[in-house]
Amino acid sequence: MPYDEKLAERVRAVFQSEPGYTERKMFGGICFMVGRNMAVGVTGSDLMVRPGPWTSPDGP
Repeated sequence: MPYDEKLAERVRAVFQSEPGYTERKMFGGICFMVGRNMAVGVTGSDLMVRPGPWTSPDGP
């Protein structure tokens, strides 16, 4: 199943101004990388998000 190009365009609009931004096709979709780390991916119509570090003093 191809990835949702409209969703990918919306993500691209957010990340394209980030320093170190790249795109890589993988997992049958597209991943948006910042530096060498995957930040967001689009597979089919799903959005995969890598959350940042946990910031609550109570933990997860």
